[in-house]
Amino acid sequence: MTVEGERLLREELLVLKTVKRPEISEAIKEAREKGDLKENAEYHAARELQSFAEGRIKDIEGKLSNAQIIDITRMPVSNPITGYLRDGCCNTDNFDRGSHTVCAVVTDEFLEFSKSRGNDLTTPIPELDFNGLMHGDSWCLCADRWLEAYQNHKAPYVKIKSTNIKALEKIDLDSLKEFALDIS
Repeated sequence: MTVEGERLLREELLVLKTVKRPEISEAIKEAREKGDLKENAEYHAARELQSFAEGRIKDIEGKLSNAQIIDITRMPVSNPITGYLRDGCCNTDNFDRGSHTVCAVVTDEFLEFSKSRGNDLTTPIPELDFNGLMHGDSWCLCADRWLEAYQNHKAPYVKIKSTNIKALEKIDLDSLKEFALDIS
C-alpha cells in the first residue's frame, strides 16, 4: 500500500473510533430509552450501524497490521535500475559492504572524480546489465564515495527523500541537505 493509502486508512480509522463509535453508542442509548427493543426500528438501525463500523475498524486494523508501505517517492529510478538490490530504490542489506544508500543525480564532474578513484561508472558492463551512467542519471551511491566527493568539492546533488536512512551512519544530515534537490 502507498503512504497516501496508509494515511487515508488511518484517518478513516480515527474518525470511526473517535466520532462514529460514540455517535452510534449514543444512538443505541437513546433508542433503548424508548422502550421495547423488539419493535424499535431506531435501535435495530443503530445496532446495524454499530456492526458495520466495528467490522470496518477490524478490517482497517487488519490491513494496516499486514501492510507493506511503499513510498513511491522512494522509487526514483527506473532506467537505469539502481540500488544495491537493483530494486529501483536505495535499499540495502547486511551484504552491502559499500552502503549504496545515497540517491544521487550524477554529474559529469562527479563521474570523472569517481573514475579517478578507481570506480568507472560510465563504462557499460553488459554482464551486470549495467549500461553506464550519464550526467543527470539517478543512482544509489556508496555513502563513503559520496562523502569523499563532498570533501573534495565534487559531490553530486541528492534526492534526500529517496536516500536511505542508513546513509546517516556515515554522512551528517546537514551535508546531505546542502545538496538536496527535493527539500528546501
